[in-house]
Amino acid sequence: SGRTSALAKLLFFEMYHYYLKPGGRLVSVIDDGFLTGSNFEWFRKKLREMYIVKAVVSLPGDAFQRSEARVKTSFVVLQKRHPAEDFDTDGDPAIYMYPCRYVGIDDPKRSRWMPGDDDLRRQAIAEVETVVQGYRKFLEGEGDRHYIVPTSRAKNRLDVKHCLIGPNWRRDTHDMPPLSDFVEPKTFANDEVIECRFHEKPEQLLTVKYDGTAEPDRVIHPSAETKYPQLFRVREGDLVISNIAATYGSIALVPTNLDGMVISKEYTVLKVKPGYDARVIRAILRSPEIRAELLLRTTGANRTRVRWRDICEIAFPYPDEAKVIIFIRHVEEAEAARARAQEEETAAKKELNDALSLDGDDAYRILDAFKPPR
Repeated sequence: SGRTSALAKLLFFEMYHYYLKPGGRLVSVIDDGFLTGSNFEWFRKKLREMYIVKAVVSLPGDAFQRSEARVKTSFVVLQKRHPAEDFDTDGDPAIYMYPCRYVGIDDPKRSRWMPGDDDLRRQAIAEVETVVQGYRKFLEGEGDRHYIVPTSRAKNRLDVKHCLIGPNWRRDTHDMPPLSDFVEPKTFANDEVIECRFHEKPEQLLTVKYDGTAEPDRVIHPSAETKYPQLFRVREGDLVISNIAATYGSIALVPTNLDGMVISKEYTVLKVKPGYDARVIRAILRSPEIRAELLLRTTGANRTRVRWRDICEIAFPYPDEAKVIIFIRHVEEAEAARARAQEEETAAKKELNDALSLDGDDAYRILDAFKPPR
């Protein structure tokens, strides 16, 4: 369980606290869940009773991909308190914090070299040097203020995302309306809510990919093949957001051909308010700045989740009518070009198969009869 894991980690810190001299320092890797979660406030309190937190260096989520660890982690630098020191975080010094982008990413779980690997290795090496030098200057009182966090901002949490970056990282957004001015959560009609326990007819799931497109997933019998008590039927034009993959760009509009497919509660479904174009809203939501904002507002350290209540107040820019017209024209031209390309490819394959007699009934009979399960 999470508490058992936390107790084991705390025993680790207590053991080294026993061996360290007062003022001695410990560097360790720690699961970000211990630094962020409300369930682990007791853990952070006990940790800070033993140590002064000197530094927290956030590592990328895939930093330990070679060992198949799927946990977001950070380095912590801790200094053993002197016996005479009373535990009072208000009196603790500031903390050095840094968000790494490349450390560990340069060591993928594969043996084959790929283009770009050398650049990643150079970036990782340079980043390590930046972090080390920055920390040394911090200790000398000459640190970059952009990476120094006062204790007042790290009272309840110790993760870099919350303490260093914080909710007000975007500039010049005070005049922007909130996201809730443009979209609202969809209210599903009775016939759009499927009570899985009683629903024996097959339904096709919809999934949203990282590239922002929706596509059919597998067909299931809800009464027997899902853990969710309810599924929800989406309609053409609905804006569907993957709660756990929105920050990767999994935000899509339901196209005509997927109307009526179903999703679970792992998706947030929004309706675009009158006067705004859904394609524009989707594009803005998938922009780097808004995805970064979503990431900062997600809950959880390792499996982050977007919730409407956390993102509805995001400062949201919307273009004027002239920019909307230009954007829609480009989008429609791109859609038409993709359709033409698909038609050309389909025709070319058919022509080749017909010319070489590669499309006979016997082939389909064998494929249908003997193909293995998916």
